[in-house]
Amino acid sequence: MANEMHTISKSVTVIYRRDEFRAFEWDVVKMNESALVLTPYVLADLQGQGSQIEQVTIKHVKTGEIRQVEID
Repeated sequence: MANEMHTISKSVTVIYRRDEFRAFEWDVVKMNESALVLTPYVLADLQGQGSQIEQVTIKHVKTGEIRQVEID
């Protein structure tokens, strides 16, 4: 899906809980070229107003590092 999203969006960020993807190698290479890929992270929180999400908080699976990602 990320490979298709880059054609209609300004940027694409993929957050994935594992170090490696279980997909065809070509798809992963293509995704890494067109998207910001953050691994291994999990979604920790969503922030926004009403039904619009403006920022997500992600947590690194191994280190516990917390990171904020702005979205629109």
